[in-house]
Amino acid sequence: MQPPATLSAALARVAQAPALWPGFTPQRTPLLTFDGAHTWLHQSGGPPPGAGWTAQAPGWRWPGRHPDLNANTALPLEDGRWAAGVLLPSLGEPDTRTLAAILVHEAFHVYQHATPSAAWEVNELDALTYPAHADILHARAEETRCLRLALHEPDWTAPARQALFWRGQRHALLTDMHRTFEARMETREGLATYVETRFLRQFPALEPAAAPDLGPRRWAYGSGAALAHLLDRHAPDRQPLLVCSPESGQC
Repeated sequence: MQPPATLSAALARVAQAPALWPGFTPQRTPLLTFDGAHTWLHQSGGPPPGAGWTAQAPGWRWPGRHPDLNANTALPLEDGRWAAGVLLPSLGEPDTRTLAAILVHEAFHVYQHATPSAAWEVNELDALTYPAHADILHARAEETRCLRLALHEPDWTAPARQALFWRGQRHALLTDMHRTFEARMETREGLATYVETRFLRQFPALEPAAAPDLGPRRWAYGSGAALAHLLDRHAPDRQPLLVCSPESGQC
């Protein structure tokens, strides 16, 4: 029994990942994947102690879905190490490049766990009370439009300023709690999407018409990544741990 061919090819791509973030090495992050029949552990240096794992070069195999693997996320192994977990059936039929990028995204969450920072600490329950007023949704759509223009236009500074204007309009209608929730989602999931899209050598997909329906959590994946890519242009020697501030107009 061998890992699925797409998974094996994706692992090879991860092993060749360029530098994406200081100290982040996806090729040395344990990866735990479920293919619908077996769970595979790679890049681990060996499985956790206990029965169940079978050596299967270049990794280890578990019969069925490992009980700790319930979502695409970072998760602790039985011996205290953390792994990037991915349920392959949840992804449909991604190509090798896309699957490798998803593995990199989840591996970045392992890095975040190992590198504590207030920048990516978030109370996800705050999303339950995040307002969905028409003015907020309109401003989100306009900010998304401007971020997309800033990413793809040669003269990016004007649409970037417009994006900050609409962000300021939206933030004026939010509580401090909801502004903090959004910013922390942008630095946790947004930065994971940033390293994913850097790995792919492309920008995040931003759709203004779809933005109002995404909800603040899902929207933060793309907005946080977009802001990080723009910060690369504004200050290429600085890592984007903080997102752009509408109050200052700077990053």
